[in-house]
Amino acid sequence: MRLQRLYIQIVNMLFNGLYAPFAWAYDWVADMVSLGRWQKWILAIQPLLEHDPILELGFGPGHLQAALLESHRNVTGVDLSRQMCKIAGKRITREGHAPRLVRAMGQKLPFPDEAFACLIATFPAPYLFQAETAREAARVLVPGGRMVVLAFVQIQGTTLSEKILRKIFRQTGQEPTDDWITGRLLAAFQQAGFETKIQRVQCGTDVLLALEMNKSEVRQCAL
Repeated sequence: MRLQRLYIQIVNMLFNGLYAPFAWAYDWVADMVSLGRWQKWILAIQPLLEHDPILELGFGPGHLQAALLESHRNVTGVDLSRQMCKIAGKRITREGHAPRLVRAMGQKLPFPDEAFACLIATFPAPYLFQAETAREAARVLVPGGRMVVLAFVQIQGTTLSEKILRKIFRQTGQEPTDDWITGRLLAAFQQAGFETKIQRVQCGTDVLLALEMNKSEVRQCAL
């Protein structure tokens, strides 16, 4: 438990730094802690995004935004970090696309009701599992819309580096049980009226744990 608390503190410090003054180092750090697989993990989630328009919460350096635009998907991104908006905008423009990026909080989305068919977030910060975010997700999704969150990775390889990384992930709580995920992370979305489930996506030798939240197809009418 002490190691887990220390890990969480370090991750929070890195998150705050990499999303503000050291945003330029985000990709380098992400590659270092994932054995160079970070972008592959993020892009592997695309088949779960069935319908447009799509809103990405916390787009970071913009890799998924660029890939979705390259596939001619109708995608918008929202992120609170001014630095990430700048980095992602440059990347998307450099790859020949027009960025549609908004600087805002996930707990207070600047979009009208039922504006998106799908929401996506990859390796998000804790804010994503707050009740305010769940309510906003329910508000901006169309009836029957889906939110997908790439939350964890199970390292399955047999090389020495993979074994070491897998041990670190297990000791620091990065391979939680399904019961823990359902009871802790998905609780706010269940309370907001979503049907939730855990999806497992194969990515090379790794297994991605994606959390799927489906909004009811029935519109809630005010009395």
